[in-house]
Amino acid sequence: MRGVPFPATRHSVLGALHSADAGVRAQALATVAEGYWRPVCAYVQMRWELSRDDAEDTTQSFFSRALSGRLLERYDPAKARFRTYLRVCLDGHVANERAAARRLKRGGGTTAVPLETDAPAFIAPDAVDALFEREWVRGLCADALSELRDRLQRRDREIVFQVFERYDVRGAEAGARPTYAALAGEFMIPVSQVTNHLAAARREFREVVLDRLRRLTVNDAEFRAEARALLGADVAAANP
Repeated sequence: MRGVPFPATRHSVLGALHSADAGVRAQALATVAEGYWRPVCAYVQMRWELSRDDAEDTTQSFFSRALSGRLLERYDPAKARFRTYLRVCLDGHVANERAAARRLKRGGGTTAVPLETDAPAFIAPDAVDALFEREWVRGLCADALSELRDRLQRRDREIVFQVFERYDVRGAEAGARPTYAALAGEFMIPVSQVTNHLAAARREFREVVLDRLRRLTVNDAEFRAEARALLGADVAAANP
């Protein structure tokens, strides 16, 4: 298959975590937090059976501690995928919070344990990884969809997004997509325009997803693997 070009964006944010420039590191850490906030919050809520508010507080405390403690900068891509490392650290953070809460309840002091500590195995390890993976994909696609909407609205092309959302998002979720003719009637445009709008939106959505993947992967090999798994496409080598 002919390779899809890399998005013309900055180098991997995860690579920037090791920059000697404190400003570059801070921006990279903030971008990682933004990219992983949604899946981390959803994962914590389900994995640890928290309320939505408690899950949001836990997510906030995790990223605050991770960013201030340079946890993410210690990630070694030779040992594991970044998401696996992040998930293990996240489980360790929740376990620490619960242990601290129990100590306070008993009136004792607090003693920090390593953030990388594994959490109690409430569910099978494979299921834990699959849960985090699923929420990460959901979060990535949801954020990409939001960015696509903003892009098209800024260009006064909101109808392109509306057709795409109606057919490829809501239609897919319902398990019954409308016909092109039905969409043409709904939006009062020719059927040929429905085809054009869907093609344009799909192309740009793919670009947005690839851009986000590029920023949140460690190297070219990981980027290509993620793109293949998510989009079913081989991706060409990067052009710095």
